[in-house]
Amino acid sequence: MSERILIADARRETAGALDRFEARCRGAGFRDQDVLELRLVAEEVLTNIAKYAFEAGATPAVEFRFALDDVAAVLEFRDQGKAFDPLAQPPPDLEAPLERR
Repeated sequence: MSERILIADARRETAGALDRFEARCRGAGFRDQDVLELRLVAEEVLTNIAKYAFEAGATPAVEFRFALDDVAAVLEFRDQGKAFDPLAQPPPDLEAPLERR
């Protein structure tokens, strides 16, 4: 089963999209723990897009696609916000105080 959810404003519509995604995961027979973990992953991605990919005042539209089968879940997120490459970031200073990390 695959589905596409268009989120016009990720700052306001994330909860509804996540509820829909969670319902589909449960309907596909995923274990409760797996459903909660998948929802958390999707929530983190959508929150990061809304917070960091778009300037204040811009509407963070996101296309969220997912495919579920008996053994896997594939999640895909598309947006027109600023790109972020985690591999281009410097490694964290693990010796710094927690509030500065």
